[in-house]
Amino acid sequence: MGFWVKRVAVLMIAVLAVLPLLWAPAPAAASGEGRVVLIGVPSLRWTDFQTGRAPHLRRLAARSAIGLLSAKSIGRSTCLPDGWATVSSGSRAATGLCAGTPTARSDGPGAVVEDVPSIGRYVDALGFPARIGLLGDAVHRSGGCVSAAGPGAALGGADGSGRIDRYTADPAAANVTDCAVTLIGFDDLVTARGERRRDVVRRVDAAVGVLLARIPAGTTVLVAGLSDRWGIPRLRAVLASGGGFDRRSLGSASTRQPDLMILPDLTATVLAAAGIPAPDTLVGTPARSTGGPHERLGEEIRRLNVQASEGEVLKRVSSGFHLGVVVALYAVYALGAVALWRRGRWLPVLRAAALAAAALPASTFLVNLLPWADPPLSADPGAALVAGVLLCDVLITAAALALTRRRSALAPVLAVAGLSAAVLAADQLLGMNLQVNSFMGYSHLGGWRYFGIGNVGFAVLTTATLLAASVLAQRAHDRGRPGTALGVIAGLGLCAALLDGLPLWGSDFGGMIAFIPGLAVTLLLASRRRVSAAKLAGLAIATAAGVLAVAFADRLRPAADRTHMGRFVNDLLHGDALPVIERKLTVMAHSFTNPRLVPLTLLAVLFLVFVLRGPAKDLLTRAPLLRAGLLGALTTLVVGTLVNDSGLSVLAMGITVLFPLTLAATTRTLNVTATEPAPRPLEPVP
Repeated sequence: MGFWVKRVAVLMIAVLAVLPLLWAPAPAAASGEGRVVLIGVPSLRWTDFQTGRAPHLRRLAARSAIGLLSAKSIGRSTCLPDGWATVSSGSRAATGLCAGTPTARSDGPGAVVEDVPSIGRYVDALGFPARIGLLGDAVHRSGGCVSAAGPGAALGGADGSGRIDRYTADPAAANVTDCAVTLIGFDDLVTARGERRRDVVRRVDAAVGVLLARIPAGTTVLVAGLSDRWGIPRLRAVLASGGGFDRRSLGSASTRQPDLMILPDLTATVLAAAGIPAPDTLVGTPARSTGGPHERLGEEIRRLNVQASEGEVLKRVSSGFHLGVVVALYAVYALGAVALWRRGRWLPVLRAAALAAAALPASTFLVNLLPWADPPLSADPGAALVAGVLLCDVLITAAALALTRRRSALAPVLAVAGLSAAVLAADQLLGMNLQVNSFMGYSHLGGWRYFGIGNVGFAVLTTATLLAASVLAQRAHDRGRPGTALGVIAGLGLCAALLDGLPLWGSDFGGMIAFIPGLAVTLLLASRRRVSAAKLAGLAIATAAGVLAVAFADRLRPAADRTHMGRFVNDLLHGDALPVIERKLTVMAHSFTNPRLVPLTLLAVLFLVFVLRGPAKDLLTRAPLLRAGLLGALTTLVVGTLVNDSGLSVLAMGITVLFPLTLAATTRTLNVTATEPAPRPLEPVP
C-alpha cells in the first residue's frame, strides 16, 4: 500500500497496544460486608409513588438513591418468574413458567425449588449462557446462607441444585436476620385481579412498611420492580438505601447512565453489598450513587417518570413513523426515475428531496436536543417528536441547499454527510445520548443497548464518514496532492473506527469488523491498487486480529468495567460463545424476511446500480475518489449486514444516506456544461 496507508496501519497497531490505558475504570460502587435485603415488587413504577398512595415506600425513597430499572430478560416483556430467574443467574434468563409460578418445596427451615434444573435446560435451548443458581452458589461458596420469602424470591436465591437455606411462602413473615442475603417477593401488583392498582399499591406499601421496621439497622435495602405486567414492557422503579447509598441518582456501569440499571445489576449489587466476590460470568455490575443529592423527592420522581415515558412514546409512534419513512423513500425513488428521464425543472426538486431523505437519520438524533417529552409538549409528545424530526430535516435540507448553491456538485454530499458524521461523533465524544429514544437509535425500553453506537447509527456514521472523506480527498487530489487525499481518508476513517469500536465510546463489536474492510477498500481504490482475493483474505485476517485485540483488552479490565466485547471473549473462553453466535446469526437471517425492508432495499440497490452505470457516470469520471468512497461504504454495509443481528436494517439505513446523496450530486452534474476542466488523473501514491 501507499505511504499514508502504511502510516495509518502503524498508528492502529500503536493504538491497539495501549487500549487498556484508554479506559478509566467506572466510579466505585457501594460495597460492604453486611446484610442486604432485596425486596422485589414486580411491575412497580414511579407513578405508584404518588403522595398518599405509598407513604412507606416514599419515605424510604426520600433517603435512598433512586433510579429506573430496565426489567429486560429474554422475551419482549418480562414475567415474574423470568425476572427472578435473571436475578438468580446474573444475566438474562427465561423460565417458560410465565403462566404459573416456580414450585418451592419446603425442606426443613429451607426449601428446594424443583424447577431449577428444567429452567437451566430451557435457557440453554434458547442459546443464552445463563447459569441459574449463580447468586445462591456464590453465597454458599463464601460460607453464607440465603433467605427467601415467596416462590419467585426462592427461585432468585436458590443455588444450582435448587436449594434455598431459609424459606417462607409469606413475604410478610420473611426471615431478615439469619442470613446475610435475603430476597423477598411482594407479587400482588402482578397477581391481584379485580382490584384497582392504587388499592393494591397501598396494601403492598403497608406490608413493606411493617417489613422495613423489622430489618436490622445497617442493612442495605434494595426495592425493585423486577418484572412487567400484562406483557407490557416499561422502565420500572428501583431504589437503594444504606450501605453507602444516599439521596442521589442510582445507576450502574452496565448502562453508563446516571439513573438506569438492568436486572443483572441487582445480582451484582446484592453480592457487593454482602462482600461476596462476583463470579466471572456475572453480566451485571454493582449499582452506584451518582450526581448531587436530591433536594425535592417529588421533582426527582417527576423527572424519572418523564424519562420512563420517552421510551413508551417512541414505541407507540415508531411503527407509523417508519411506515411513513418507507413511503417517503419510495416517493423519492419514483421522483428520481421521473427527474432523470424528464430532467429540466425536475432536477432541482429531486435534489431537494434527496437531500431531505439523506438528512433524515441525523434529524432523528438531533431532535433529542429538544424537550419534546416535557411540558407543554408533553400534552402530545408523540406528535411533538415527529414534528421535531421533520423540523430538523427541513432546516438541514434548507441549509445544505443554501450553502452549496453556487458550489460544486459534491458540496451537498459533503454538507449532509459531514453533518451526519459530526452529529454521531459528538454524541459519542460528549456523551449526549442523542441515539437514546430515537427512531433510528435505540430505546432503553427495548433493552438491547444502553450506550455507544447502535447498528443503525453505525451504518449512518460509517457511510457518512466515507462519503465526506472521499469528497474532501477529491478536493485535495484536484489540487495536486494525492498523498494528502489518502491521508484524509485514512485519518477520518481511523477516527470513525475508533469512535465506533472502542469500548470507551461506541463499543460496537460488529461495527469494527465491518468498517475496517470498507475503509481498506476505499484506500485501495483511491490509491489505484488492485483489489485481489489475496488482499481481501489478508484484510479479513488483520480485521479479525484487530477486533479480537480490542475485545481481549476489554476483558483485561475489572469485571464491573467490561462491555459486551469483553464478555464475548469470556464466553469464548468458557465455551459459551457458539450458542450466542448461532442466535445472532438466526436473528440476522430472519431480517431478510422483513416485508418492509426487503423490497425497499432491493429497489434502492438496483436503482443505485442503474444510476452509477448511467446518469452518474460523468460524476464518477469527474470525481473518481467519490467512487472509491461509495464502494467502500457499500462494502461496509454488506459486511455489517452479515455480522450484526440487525441484519438488513444496516444495509437499508446506510443506503438511505448513500443513495440519496448520490442522486443529489448526480442532479448537479447533469446541469454542468462540458466547459468545466477535466479532472486530474489519479496516480499511484508511492
